[in-house]
Order: sequence, then structure tokens, then C-alpha cells
Amino acid sequence: MVDSDRCMNCEEVKTFKHLMWECNHVRITWINLNSVLVERGLEKECVRDYSNIYDYGVSAATSTIKLKIIQALIQIDRRTKLGVGEILKIINDLINKEKYIAVKNNKQMIFKQKLKDFLK
Repeated sequence: MVDSDRCMNCEEVKTFKHLMWECNHVRITWINLNSVLVERGLEKECVRDYSNIYDYGVSAATSTIKLKIIQALIQIDRRTKLGVGEILKIINDLINKEKYIAVKNNKQMIFKQKLKDFLK
């Protein structure tokens, strides 16, 4: 249980929007995701404002990655920012799980199509 309605990083009132976008510490997470996306030629998928967090992108993989980041941000042991390395770990964990499922179900082509922008 938390004793205060204030953000532990910036002392602003905690709202969901603050925890997902307004806090400067959380913004670093989205900046880091954007750098990963730009590196892969996915500029259209970048998170440039609060509403973009919830947008379905062109790629199902990008939408899933955003959901995984939101999941990491709202854990009880609240993360305030994720570095590029942590974002890449989320992506690699997702790839490994999806690959396992694809192999088990003999659907490797669907796996490759879905995650093509993130496969090395």
C-alpha cells in the first residue's frame, strides 16, 4: 500500500496519465522505445503523445511490445523508466515466447511475418 498520492519521482499528483506519460522519468521509457523503433525503420510506430501509447500500430508486434512496457510500468514494484537494454530484453523475451509457440504449432511463417521488423 502506498502512503501518498504523490509520484515518488517528481512529487506531482499520481494519475494513470501521469504514471504512463506525464512524469519525466516515464517519458524516458517512451524515448528509449522510439529510438529502438527508429533504428528498425518504424518511425510511424513511435509514441509521440499520450494517445499513441494505446494506438494499434501497423505492426502487431509493436502493439504487443507497448503492452509489455505498460505492464512493466504498472507492476507493484513500480518501474519509473526502462532503458533501451530493458526494452530490448522485453522484445527478445516476446520473440522467444512467440517462436516457441510457432514451432509447437508449426506456424513459423506467421511468426516470421508478425515479428519481421524485430528479428535479427
